[in-house]
Amino acid sequence: MDGDNFETNPDEAEGLQNIDQSPTDDDLSMLIEECEKLLEVEKINKQQNKCNWKKRMENLSTNWESCRQNIFHTVLSSAAANIDTCSRCLVNKCVIYCQECPDPKSLCSACDEEVHHKYPLHDRDGI
Repeated sequence: MDGDNFETNPDEAEGLQNIDQSPTDDDLSMLIEECEKLLEVEKINKQQNKCNWKKRMENLSTNWESCRQNIFHTVLSSAAANIDTCSRCLVNKCVIYCQECPDPKSLCSACDEEVHHKYPLHDRDGI
């Protein structure tokens, strides 16, 4: 061991010099400035996202207001009973409306007796 000759590789020596160098105040100041710039960019992005969200919610509200009345009338008209003729026989005047029946909802008295003989517990309304 006492005869061993230790030689340092030039690449290793350069790496060791880099390890020994500690950051200077200028390096730290530059890093702090870069971090502050990144924080400013992030702050601006968050503000833009809030504005985009606000605009989307305003657009949604406006679109909903313009469509709401039409949707309301469509739902109301689809649930309305045809009070003129029986929806089963299409001849007699309807006198009963049943919301529990799957297909014939507005019924004349004859059709009501036929249909509700099988389903006596249906909740029916007189028209």
